[in-house]
Amino acid sequence: MYRIEFDIVAILLCVLTLIIFYQQKQVRNRRSQVFCVLLWTITGSAIFSLLSSIALNTLPTGSVSSAVVYTTIYLLFQVTIPFLFCVYIFILSEIYISSRIFRTLFVLPWFFLLIAIVLNVRFGLFFYINDDRMYVRGPAHLILYLISALYLVLVLHVLVRKQRKLLRLEVYAFVAAIFFPLVAVWIQITIPGLILECFAFSLVLLFLLLTIQNNLDFLDGITGLYNHSAFLMYLKDYFLRSNVFSLVLIR
Repeated sequence: MYRIEFDIVAILLCVLTLIIFYQQKQVRNRRSQVFCVLLWTITGSAIFSLLSSIALNTLPTGSVSSAVVYTTIYLLFQVTIPFLFCVYIFILSEIYISSRIFRTLFVLPWFFLLIAIVLNVRFGLFFYINDDRMYVRGPAHLILYLISALYLVLVLHVLVRKQRKLLRLEVYAFVAAIFFPLVAVWIQITIPGLILECFAFSLVLLFLLLTIQNNLDFLDGITGLYNHSAFLMYLKDYFLRSNVFSLVLIR
């Protein structure tokens, strides 16, 4: 039996983070856009983790197709989180990948993993429901963690090599963000039936919103307009992407 209490708390934390995020006046740059996608991805992961746990708990009398569909969608969301987290690190570290070859190599593991998860419904690579109508991990289930670990290593590499581009608070926050899910996975291995990954990701998300992603410092307290720091951030973003942009100077 899978315990669903932590999935419920994860959904509540994601809803709280969504409310705080949309109440703030965010600077519309790549940093906020990727964080928003990451936020909705973790929310979707938590929702389908709950649905998957409920469907698997009702086996063998419940619907097998529902258990397969919910678990498949949950895995699609789950493997996307490390990929988006890595992209978010790139943006904050002011890293822009101009090489198409490197971009392709960066996206391919995540892309092929998505295809493999969809094909899992037919081939049972990562999980399947056996003849006794019980959930069984497939022979390639470890690949899910290996690909996530690959992006995790890339994140650590960026943190070590690009520390001068990041504030000390940002480095500490990302180290904590990496530490929480690792502890959650270790607890899951130790205690069967306990799913903590979504709970850990939701905690990390709320923590990052209140420490790193909070863009209130980029707004003037009186006029509500973007200040000098926000202006420089926009310039960096445009220059890194080699975009053509207009600039109006008013004296």
